[in-house]
Amino acid sequence: MSLKDKKTEKSVSINSKSVSITEEANRKIYRLVRDGAVGEYLSGYDKTCDRYKNTWFYDKLVWLRKKLDWRKNEEVQQEKKPDGMENVGIYNEETLPRSFKDRFASAFDNSMIVLWLKAAKEGFLYTPLVTYGVMVFGFALFMLMSQTLTLFLSVIRSPFAMLSHFSGDDNVLVITYMAVAVVLMTVSLTLMFAKKGSLLVFLGESRLAGFFMRHFAGIRPASIYRKTLKRHNGKAFVWGMFLGLLTFFLPPWILFSFLGLAVFVAVVLNIPEFGLVFLVFALPFLSLLEHPTYVAVAISLLILCSLLLKVLRGKRSIRFEPTDLYALLFLILILFGGIFTFGGMASFRSALVFCVLGLMYFAVTALIKNEEWLKRVLSAFMASSCIVSLVGIAEWVLNKQSKLWQDNEIFSALAGRVVSFWDNPNVLACYLLVAFFVSFGCMIGRKSKRIKFLSFVAFVLSFVCLILTWSRGAWLSVAIVFVVTLLILSHKTIPWVVFLIAAGITAFFFLPDTFVERVSSIVTFSDSSVLYRINIWKGCAALIRSCFFTGVGVGDVAFAEAYGDFALSGIESASHAHNLFLQITIELGIAGLLVFVILILMLVRSSFSLFRKRSFQHFSSISGLVCLSAIMALLINGMTEYVWYNNRIYLLFWLVAGLVTAIRRIGMHKLEELQQEPDACDWRATLARGKRTSK
Repeated sequence: MSLKDKKTEKSVSINSKSVSITEEANRKIYRLVRDGAVGEYLSGYDKTCDRYKNTWFYDKLVWLRKKLDWRKNEEVQQEKKPDGMENVGIYNEETLPRSFKDRFASAFDNSMIVLWLKAAKEGFLYTPLVTYGVMVFGFALFMLMSQTLTLFLSVIRSPFAMLSHFSGDDNVLVITYMAVAVVLMTVSLTLMFAKKGSLLVFLGESRLAGFFMRHFAGIRPASIYRKTLKRHNGKAFVWGMFLGLLTFFLPPWILFSFLGLAVFVAVVLNIPEFGLVFLVFALPFLSLLEHPTYVAVAISLLILCSLLLKVLRGKRSIRFEPTDLYALLFLILILFGGIFTFGGMASFRSALVFCVLGLMYFAVTALIKNEEWLKRVLSAFMASSCIVSLVGIAEWVLNKQSKLWQDNEIFSALAGRVVSFWDNPNVLACYLLVAFFVSFGCMIGRKSKRIKFLSFVAFVLSFVCLILTWSRGAWLSVAIVFVVTLLILSHKTIPWVVFLIAAGITAFFFLPDTFVERVSSIVTFSDSSVLYRINIWKGCAALIRSCFFTGVGVGDVAFAEAYGDFALSGIESASHAHNLFLQITIELGIAGLLVFVILILMLVRSSFSLFRKRSFQHFSSISGLVCLSAIMALLINGMTEYVWYNNRIYLLFWLVAGLVTAIRRIGMHKLEELQQEPDACDWRATLARGKRTSK
């Protein structure tokens, strides 16, 4: 061996030893933190659940469940069997024991309204395409005639034009509807000459609609292929003619909207999980409507009503754990904050909105019971965040940023801040915080290469758009929580964390001056918004001292009524505290703050208790951790922003909190199934082996 080869071998040996020493040191540090007192406490949620089962509240829940499931006439008739066979207990159909759920389900399913709705659903889904083609043709033909008559009366300014819903200024819209009618007539001809089959079969076999039905609505293929009903072309044409003539008096968009709304309500009532998927996807786009909060409340109420009906009929179940108890207690305090308040009826309305949106936490925990629906919810959120991020990036590319939310004297070089669909860059940053961590979790937790790539795209887009919001609090929170998340994931990430911190500090000296000034203003207090927040916090501190135990009530009106007497000069018009924890204390008192902190602690412990078993439930544990990271990022950002000021971000908080709890239950349920497998698999040895490998 040459001298050069010996030196090369020696250097490789030294490098391998240094790497092994570093990995061993990282492993020991990671194990020390994980198995220390803090790690044991944070992962001890199972012990908390065991103690919770001995409480009075849990006993009452068990009593209520037994009441709902209690059956009368539980005496069993005995059937005489031949010699050599045991007597088997059977139920006579007339004396079949029935619980409250059985009686409610029977009464509900056999009611006239439900039977009529079921018949309407069967007729809508399994009617032949030819019949739909005839109806669409009749509708389009008479819609074209109605719009032509409307245009004619408008042009000649006939006195009969008052019968129409259009005026002379809407001729362009009338012509547009005429073009839509022509397109519908063409589509109807295609349907009339299509192959035999029902509407549901046609949608299920199409690529786009079938993909949507299987992957987002969760419709099973077995429910698609059923016997097609008879044709009723004459009735279909009459219905189409009637609806087409109706467009002379009503705008066609009202008919289309009513049909879409009816289909959506029917689907959610049958599949409430789809309502959750839709709500998660549509959340940022509700700002396109006139009253986004009311629409979010309406969708939430529809999901909750559907869930309640499913529970009372025995088709869904609700579990209650310590985390759920504190979530319910916090919502009760919010309701009381709307009753006993300085804000009057306005505070009560705000409290009702907060309670309805907060109850979506329980809807998530009750409906997301398996990984299939969990993946659908997360995929819908990533798809939505990609659209939001692309719109925000497009605003920056086209120089369409908003300058309403910055100090133009200090940051004159800043072209503006992107807002996308959220109308406020700070609110957009809160949404992107959640998108950043959810996409990161899917990127490292999913096995499909296609999903990993899509998650990576969502991760990059959300990160870039988050930078363009120029939200300093969001930047700080995502940096802190992302580093902590990497440290928690594995001991192997410690060198990467050190590298990222060093690279970030080094890159700080090479970044543009605008970025450096924006970040440094956090500690220099040069920005007017920073001084504005500090002065608000001084007034809020004085207000808290006067209402430490009771609070002032929920809502902007209650805050404005109480804050005016304690505000510093010049900032009496502040609408909120610009700090989530201060706002909760002002509205609900110290009791509300304590309950909220305990709720967050329970979420942390429940997520960590599953994460320690990640060698068996990799995707569930990773998903729970990143959802928890999203919540923590929102809370850190809440140190400088009242992140719940936007009701849709408040709803997003409860949806993600519900996912943390639901993910833990999914993972623990799968772990219980593993433990109950046959003796061919010694699960104790498997658990011990997995624990050693995780170290």
